[in-house]
Amino acid sequence: MMDTTVSGIGAVVVAELRAAGYMESTVGQYAKTIKALTEFASA
Repeated sequence: MMDTTVSGIGAVVVAELRAAGYMESTVGQYAKTIKALTEFASA
């Protein structure tokens, strides 16, 4: 359940970073971190 929440929030964060015009390299770093947090939360 927690992993669903983390990935859902992460998707919103990544979308908002893109919408705000952040560089794709920055967005990618956030996406990578969110993926790691999702995996941690599902363990």
